[in-house]
Amino acid sequence: MRTDLTEPGDQCTVRHCNTLVRPGSGKHTERDAEIQPIDMVNKPASEALVEPLPRSSLIGVMDRTARLRPLLHVLSGVSRAFNALGIYRRHLPRLDLEELDGRTRAAMAGGMPESGSLDLYSAPLLDLRTLPSGSYFRDLLAMTGELPPFATIASPALAMLSRRSTCTDPAATRGALAKLPRCEVVELEAKHWIPTECPKEMREAIETWIANQVA
Repeated sequence: MRTDLTEPGDQCTVRHCNTLVRPGSGKHTERDAEIQPIDMVNKPASEALVEPLPRSSLIGVMDRTARLRPLLHVLSGVSRAFNALGIYRRHLPRLDLEELDGRTRAAMAGGMPESGSLDLYSAPLLDLRTLPSGSYFRDLLAMTGELPPFATIASPALAMLSRRSTCTDPAATRGALAKLPRCEVVELEAKHWIPTECPKEMREAIETWIANQVA
């Protein structure tokens, strides 16, 4: 996810994971979404990285998925071939991320075990049900691929990591981010989804970092 953090004049970019999603024509079909790797060397004035996923830091399901990249390339190609022949799902259920976020926070506030509430966000089959198949496979390829060389990124960066992540090893992520010339790393008490688990702490970390940049 890429989104403006503050006013356009502040020239700050927030990047989540490794993918940029561009909406399609408005008709929610198998061919609708376009998911591309983020161009991290597009030289923004500054940027915030929310849970970056260097390949060397992946663990658990993400690491196993990364080892299946050759198969994912095949599945992505097959899906695109079917699309070219006009064979694709005509209707996909819409996923309201705002509603999902509210439901997840309500579950966490209501005492649902953390693992159960966060499963609402991390269920792979939910993504496959609501995303075009080709986009789903390309999304997995983007998330499990190598990031651009960090040493080429000269702009200041803030990286926010989940301290109890089930997707990455924070120590390995720190090691990869050490190659960023001007990167500040903050670990938040989250497991999978910082914006939902630690929204206040995330905002405070970003605001403090921005204040220090313009001081």
